[in-house]
Amino acid sequence: MSNHDSNQIEYQATKSEPKFFVVGIGVSAGGLQALEELFAHLPADTGAAFVVLQHLSPDFKSLMKELLERHTDMAVHRVTEGMKLQPNSVYLIPPGQNLTVEANLLWLEEQNKDKNDKKEFNFPIDLFLTSLAKNYGERAIGIILSSLGSDGTHGLRAINEAGGITLVQDPETAEFDGMPRSALATGVVNQILPPLQLAQLVYQCVVSPIGFLDGESVESNENSLLTYSSFKTIANFLLETENIDFSHYKTSTMSRRIHRRRLINNFDNVTSYIEFLRNSSEERKILCSDLGNWTEKNIP
Repeated sequence: MSNHDSNQIEYQATKSEPKFFVVGIGVSAGGLQALEELFAHLPADTGAAFVVLQHLSPDFKSLMKELLERHTDMAVHRVTEGMKLQPNSVYLIPPGQNLTVEANLLWLEEQNKDKNDKKEFNFPIDLFLTSLAKNYGERAIGIILSSLGSDGTHGLRAINEAGGITLVQDPETAEFDGMPRSALATGVVNQILPPLQLAQLVYQCVVSPIGFLDGESVESNENSLLTYSSFKTIANFLLETENIDFSHYKTSTMSRRIHRRRLINNFDNVTSYIEFLRNSSEERKILCSDLGNWTEKNIP
């Protein structure tokens, strides 16, 4: 990777800026149609940045920029060294390059051309998603679309461990299902959907105000927001059924995790999600695991 010391001033200026959602999209063979459908149904004003990661031959010019511009009103950029991420924009990895993100800046490194070398940096999707998880945490979203191989599997696991969102194209709708099925085998995928529904879910997640909730109070009269009463109901219910007490943990971050599960399960309001929790032992275990992963690192 490039020497970042020469960019220290810009790094200092960017690292304190509020972070927005960044969506890393892994796609390769047979994935163009899925990618076009995804962007065709994503509004241009989500406030998120989208990074498309492909397996591209350095011997051929990529036309992805021109193709995607037909399906989105967002600005589409071919990444250059040190390019700054901006909301409502799409970024494309150049052929023959690996890509990482740090402090809202994109960094390039030439891929290893030795086909016998099995080092991690030969997997550009994994490499970027791992850096995305490290730098964006809960505001990282990883999506795997149609492709061969297993690239992206480790990256999705890293995003899951960082509290982000992991999504995969339904293999039944993918022309090549290698990468989607490899990702699903990890057991860390939050949702499996066709491209149109993936776009809808991404939009719901990135525009939800709960994603940016701060402070200890979660009082609200809106059905889509978590009230203190609803939070206590869920905490008490998990204590009764799973024998785990979350009631004394910080409500702001806990509420984000609960709302994340509500959105992923496509419930319009908290009341419906609570009812789902009552009837689904599997969802209770998933929510406890999600909350537990955070509390282990953030015990007050």
